Amino acid sequence: MRSHGGRGGLDDLAAFACVAEAGSFTRAAARLAMSTSNLSHTIRRLEARLGYRLLQRNSRSVSITEEGRTLLAALRPALDGIDEALESLAHGREQVLGTLRLTMTRQAYEAIVRPILPEFGTRYPEATIEVLIDYAYRDIVAEQFDGGIRLGEKLERDMIALKVGPDLSMAIVAAPSYLDQHPPILQPEDLIQHRCINYRMLSAGTIYAWSSKETARHLRSASAGH
Repeated sequence: MRSHGGRGGLDDLAAFACVAEAGSFTRAAARLAMSTSNLSHTIRRLEARLGYRLLQRNSRSVSITEEGRTLLAALRPALDGIDEALESLAHGREQVLGTLRLTMTRQAYEAIVRPILPEFGTRYPEATIEVLIDYAYRDIVAEQFDGGIRLGEKLERDMIALKVGPDLSMAIVAAPSYLDQHPPILQPEDLIQHRCINYRMLSAGTIYAWSSKETARHLRSASAGH
């Protein structure tokens, strides 16, 4: 609830409910771990905002007004619901449950995630893993993913990243039958004259840049034509 516009803040309303049910500012203040004077000020502030007297009090006792009874009847179910939700959240901290949504490449799934699925399922039977196999860039926040696995070089600078696998190195390979029918490859620049197979990155609209710095520019144009 808002703390303005004719409504009290949630803390003020909860304080009122505690006093009304305890029938005493002293007992309510002890339950709320606050001073009696501060609690009294909280109730006066709430009454001023609502424009109604909620409690009748004197030096010895506290009673609830008709307006207070109406408010308490509406508050109690809501406050109970909030308490149940908080208890549920606290319970959830001690368990792994719900759906974990991840996006990753096929290689990441086969090498990192798939091998641990049986043990994960046994250890956390109330949890579900949902995996999207994809090579495109994803906004994991906007698309409500819990995480994603990509090569480190493809991460945005503001992403929080953890290493989940060993260091990888790319290799350029050729079938023996291909090498038997084409000129030998003695240095990286020789690849420019060969029929290279490369990935087209759909999200970026470009050919994947090989990491051989001295030939990357030529390889991109050469592979695009084959």
